[in-house]
Amino acid sequence: MESPLFDNWWGHWGVFTAACIFGALTLLLVFLWFDRRYWARFQIRVGPNRYGPGGFFQVLADGMKMALKEDIIPDRADKVLHGIAPILVMFPVVALFAIIPYANARAGLVPDLNIGLIYIVAISSVVGIGLLTAGWASSNKYSLLGGMRAIATIVSYEFPVVLALIGVGLMAGTLSVNGIVEAQEQNGWFIFMQPLGFLIFFIGMMAEISRSPFDFAECESELGCGVNTEYSGLRFGIFQMVEFMEGIFMAFLVATLFLGGYSFPGSLGTLPEGAGGTILGIGFLMLKVFIVYLVLGWIKCTMPGRLRIDQWMGFAWKGLLPLAVLNIFIIALEVVAFGGGADFPAWAMLINIPACVLLILLWSRLWNTGGGRVDVRAIR
Repeated sequence: MESPLFDNWWGHWGVFTAACIFGALTLLLVFLWFDRRYWARFQIRVGPNRYGPGGFFQVLADGMKMALKEDIIPDRADKVLHGIAPILVMFPVVALFAIIPYANARAGLVPDLNIGLIYIVAISSVVGIGLLTAGWASSNKYSLLGGMRAIATIVSYEFPVVLALIGVGLMAGTLSVNGIVEAQEQNGWFIFMQPLGFLIFFIGMMAEISRSPFDFAECESELGCGVNTEYSGLRFGIFQMVEFMEGIFMAFLVATLFLGGYSFPGSLGTLPEGAGGTILGIGFLMLKVFIVYLVLGWIKCTMPGRLRIDQWMGFAWKGLLPLAVLNIFIIALEVVAFGGGADFPAWAMLINIPACVLLILLWSRLWNTGGGRVDVRAIR
């Protein structure tokens, strides 16, 4: 007997929305605790260790402290936009988790959306609007500069990221995220099938979510805290929460699009039916997500510093974008020659891996990041 809750569209929407929000917040708590312990090991210190097992409750205590702090709004700020901006930033990130297939082709909160890649690009773009709104509404030049830098980053790095996603869609023969996972079950992980597309996507996503060394939108030495400068209390906590949730979603997306998602390639790709297969699929996916998140934390803790703003923008337009165009051109030729989806041959990685190394070496000699000292003269 079916529950009356699921007899209409609104019942489905309510349950799926609640599950998505609860799941994203639970993942946030776990990964935030893991992040702090992980960073502590890099910095030769203990990290949170007193409240709860392994210091897990320290995350809850910090969240409560943030929520109870005074919410201060500048006198000259646009109070309506100042309050709306954190919501514009938070809800798109939460909505992105709905597209991830967690265990099998019908386990995502949005079952087998046939335009999944378009959904990801469209929803993720809304975050930039929220950041610019926060900078504009704060009536602070440093906040506005932070918002403008965030928009500049999203616009600049969105092009190579989208081109890398198009390469994934061409190779899989579908825009469905579930279909991309199924294509990797048959042909192998796309990290080996198109390594250049993986590197472009990974670096571009790091820039879009402001992970080090691309954290110019809120760099402390120049802008104080960027768009967060005039925020306090719970609203400031929302911006911090979104920053961590974006990193978690990036790990899920990389694991799904390039590491096979919930499956293993070849003979191990097809999971058994029933609860056992579901549990195995979730376990495989979470293992890959943790590995990707470990790499993100490793980069953040070991990078010596930030790129300059001119290097940062030049790397997107003169480095990643031309390589992304070449990558999609190569993938398109291979799809025309061999066919996409299930017809795409696994041995094509023997072409694409050397092509990736060769293109990176050749292109690195054609341009540079403009290193060296910059002479700045005072304006009189």
